Amino acid sequence: MIFRRFTIRTILRIALIAINLIIIASIFGDSRLFFNQFIFGTVCIVQIIELIHFVNTTNRDMTRFIDAIRQSDFTINFSKDEMGKSFFGLSESMRVMLDTYKKVKIEKEVQYHLLKQIISHVSTGIIVVTEGNDITLINESARNILKVPLLKTWKGLESKSPEFFNQVSELPGDEQILMQVTIDGDKKDLSLNISRFTLLDQAYQLITFSDIKSEIEQKEIEAWYRLIRILTHEIMNSVTPIASLSETIKLMLEEEDGKPKPVDHIDAKTIHDVLFSTETIMRRSEGLLDFVEDYRKLVKIPHPKIQTVNVKDLLSEFEYLMSSELSKRNINLQIRVEPEFEIDLDKNLITQILINLVKNSFEALECSQNKQIKIEAAIKKEKKIITISDNGPGIDKKDIEDIWVPFFTTKKEGSGIGLSLSRQIMKLHSGKLWVNSVPDKETTFTLAFRK
Repeated sequence: MIFRRFTIRTILRIALIAINLIIIASIFGDSRLFFNQFIFGTVCIVQIIELIHFVNTTNRDMTRFIDAIRQSDFTINFSKDEMGKSFFGLSESMRVMLDTYKKVKIEKEVQYHLLKQIISHVSTGIIVVTEGNDITLINESARNILKVPLLKTWKGLESKSPEFFNQVSELPGDEQILMQVTIDGDKKDLSLNISRFTLLDQAYQLITFSDIKSEIEQKEIEAWYRLIRILTHEIMNSVTPIASLSETIKLMLEEEDGKPKPVDHIDAKTIHDVLFSTETIMRRSEGLLDFVEDYRKLVKIPHPKIQTVNVKDLLSEFEYLMSSELSKRNINLQIRVEPEFEIDLDKNLITQILINLVKNSFEALECSQNKQIKIEAAIKKEKKIITISDNGPGIDKKDIEDIWVPFFTTKKEGSGIGLSLSRQIMKLHSGKLWVNSVPDKETTFTLAFRK
């Protein structure tokens, strides 16, 4: 409506100028109407000046409006008197737009300062570097970890923390790695992530890192504590009866004064008791040797020989291998996998994992009805996975983390190294092994491989 009214008023002014020019042209040259020619000529000049002023009023205010936005000047005012009544709606629109822009800018400023506050309080070091090697952001944590002042350029970091600078500069592209650097004689284990992105035609490099040495040390202490607890339990189970029986044999073959009994004082019952005790000591010693052998297996896993394997063929061979046990235990095994599904893996090592997990299912299903084990292979979330599920009683919540600790077991028989060994094998495949258990419903172990 505003611009239509402006157009009509402009056309009206141009029409009046045109009429005036026609009149001037019709009387031009007539000496009797010289005074009339002067009047109409003066009026025409005034009309042209008024038209220019009328048109330029909008241009001037639009220029002021644009300059106000460019310079973030929110004090400018567009009143009805300045622009005329016909431009009241336009002046109101400009005022609303400036107020809206002002509000958005204030919100952006608030968000920016909030983000700076958040970044300054996080424990992760953050550095943002432009393509021109200018540091646009380095937070407090980054400066504390690297022990550097507030830097303006990436090159300036070279003299302050050369080892960190060199290692990061040598990385080719987006990376997520663990690195070790020495800063002021203090070794730090850093978890580092680099990503590159472009904003408004400007390339940036985002470097985030955190010192995980204390976390690693804490996890190591916890792992050693749990392992020592299990080792102590297993060793004491073997050593305690050995020590007790050795003392018993000593008492049976000694006099009260500590001297050996004469041969004629040793009866058949004593000989029988000594033989029984030595046999027990031998069995417990063999058990301790087996325990040490199991420990040796944990630290001597062969490096996997990776090859592309058809999973359907692998599981078919595994089903044939376990068919006798499945039949004897009356367990129904279901295998679901696409015919052409393939994974890069070490066939022998992965078969060993499957044997360990299915044997665990055998023992879990001993007291169950309608015993079922399901093995499925598929692609989920960019990973190739194999799942082994059973409908046994499940795993207690209090044991769900300890089952991965070497030599921990809730079974009457077993070494307790199967799951720990299986998880290590998966790590050698750059994969993962985890468990989900719903009591009295289903327990599922998942082997995840890189796609």
